[in-house]
Order: sequence, then C-alpha cells, then structure tokens
Amino acid sequence: MLTDGITPYVMGGMQKHSFLFSEQIAARGHDVTLFHCAPDMIEEDEVLSQYTPGARPNLKVYSFVYSEIDSLPGHYLRSQKSISKRYFEKLNSLQPFDFIFTKGFMGWYLLENRHLLRYNTCIGVKFHGMNMFQRQADLKGEIQKYMLRYPVRRIMYKADLVFSYGGCITSIIERELKKGDKIVELPTAIDQSWVINDDEIWESNDDRVNFLFIGRYDRVKGLPELYKALEQLKSKSENWTFHFVGPIPDNKRLEYPRCIYHGAIQDENQLKGIIDQCDVLVNTSISEGMPNVILEAMARGLAVLATNVGATSMLIDKNGILIERNSPNLILNGLLRFLKLTKQELYKMQLDSLHHVRQFNWDNIISDFERIVSSEIALKN
Repeated sequence: MLTDGITPYVMGGMQKHSFLFSEQIAARGHDVTLFHCAPDMIEEDEVLSQYTPGARPNLKVYSFVYSEIDSLPGHYLRSQKSISKRYFEKLNSLQPFDFIFTKGFMGWYLLENRHLLRYNTCIGVKFHGMNMFQRQADLKGEIQKYMLRYPVRRIMYKADLVFSYGGCITSIIERELKKGDKIVELPTAIDQSWVINDDEIWESNDDRVNFLFIGRYDRVKGLPELYKALEQLKSKSENWTFHFVGPIPDNKRLEYPRCIYHGAIQDENQLKGIIDQCDVLVNTSISEGMPNVILEAMARGLAVLATNVGATSMLIDKNGILIERNSPNLILNGLLRFLKLTKQELYKMQLDSLHHVRQFNWDNIISDFERIVSSEIALKN
C-alpha cells in the first residue's frame, strides 16, 4: 500500500482512510507492507503503536520524509513524482507482492515504469475526491486543477483497477478514463465503535437546534459561504447554536455568542462528546470525496446538511438535506428548513442517519475488496 501519509502524522481525509484501510486489511490476516511519508522521519515501532494488536503482526512499515522540492510553479507535482520514484526504488528491492494499492500520485513512477518492476503484479489506484475534476473555490484553484489533470488521467489509464467511492466520483472517472471496465466502486466505512444505539440519540432540553461543522479552514471547505449564511440567519432566528471543530484561526472566527469554536480535537472520545451534543452536521464543501466527518456524525445520530459533491449523495437520503452547491442562500435555506422541523421530524432524520450508516461497515467493505483483488489476481495469473 503506497500512501501519501497516514493519520496522526499527516491530517486529511485521504490519510485517515489510508490508516483505517491498512488497519482493517491487516486485522483480517493479510500481510500488508505500508509505505507512508511525513514531514519528519517516524520509526516503524512508533507507527505500529498506532495500530491495534490484531493488526500489528501483519504490518511492515517503511517511512519516508516528504518535503517540497522547490517553490516554483509545478513544485507540487515535481515533489509528488520525486517521492513516487523513491517508493518505486524501495519497492523494487523487496519481495514480490500479490497486489499493490496506490493512493493519489504515490504510484506515478511505478505505473510509468512498471516494465522495470522485477515481477508482474496487479496495481490499483485511488484518487479519493478527484478534486482536480471538480469545481474549485477561486481562480488559483481552477488553474491548479488543470495542471493536475493530465498526470491523473495517465496514472488511471496505466493502472489495472481504479477505485471510486461511487456517486459523482464514478461519473467523473468514467468521463475522464473512458474505460469503465476497470472502475471499481468501494465506499469508505465507519468503525462500529462509533455507532450508537437508537435510544442514545441526544435530545436537547429546549427547542434550539445545535449545528456542527468539522474541518480545517481550507477554502475548499466553503466556510466563507457558510459564514455569509449565518450572518443572514442571525436576523431570522435565535433558535440555534453553531459548533465548530477544527484548526480555524482566531481571525477567521465569527464573533457571535451563538458560534462556539472548540479548536482542533485529536482525542476521539472528546470529539464524540462534542458531536453527541449536536443535532445536525453541516458540510458545505465545494469539492469532496466521501467525507469521514459525515459518516462519523451519522454514526452518532446527527442529521446532515451537505453540498452534493463527490460521493456525498450516497450518504444522504431521508436523513438530511442535500443542496446542489455551496451558495450562501442555499445554505441559509437548508438551515432554515431544519429550524422549521418539529422535534419528532428531526428525530426521525437522526434515526435514519443511524440506520443508513450501518451499511458502511468495514466487514462489508473489506470483504468486497478481498473478492475484487482475488479476482484480479486470478485474471493476471
């Protein structure tokens, strides 16, 4: 498994998925060799300490230091290509593998030079949100995404399998790849320790609706549009509070008593405690993959308001409201719709979240992955 980092050493949805996926595969008894990178060198024992005792015996970890090569235009791609080459050189010195699962650009050099690999094997690639083919927040983002598109197409074209979360992500890959037979839909999942029982859904003692945003201050997360919606909401209702979790700078916070900022939360139990005090998760991203935060919120019995990007539509049915884009007016209308719900109607949405999220469990996902990989290996042989 070639990754561009794992939590807690690199933060992000893709990095969290890489950690959880490698944990689940190893815990099922498969031998997993994990390549990961971080700004600093991390010893194997330190990395293994993050995994459960059931997974550790089946894991071998190789750590790499990642740094930007320079600051000139295109530096990101050059840095990604550079570390993918280092991955390949190390990979080619090891014993043959049955399957190589690459995340993002980490298999770039391998796929361009697979004829130099000492053995023939199946290679799958996953780009998660396919953000370079989704709308961006500003002109800089729009320019950058066009620089990324060509190498992404090349990597997908050369891979044996291209993994998709589903939803809009599959549509994007089908359009760009034009080879639908190699696309495999494999959603992400939630650890069952997150999922509460139906009777544990939190109910406030008043009619106030407690909204929640989880994420960093990144333009793609759509906070400016959410803030504009909240500015308008002030004059329309006082029957709400809004909780923010994530590394949001002080100068990017609303100075309003109903907005509560908790900062970055690393402790899982502390995060669960904050989520459990809320009713509705709000995800206003401009582009996404399949957000872990939505799954986590659903698992704690929250309804959801989210933009229809990435594979988000797979997570929202009767348990929330899906808006077509992150415009302030659409966000405002969504918030107002929640404020107009009766307690019984909101509870029904929250209950639907709990019931819907239970299908996204790791046993199902890993079983599907095992079946897909076994079939591909059989074809290769």
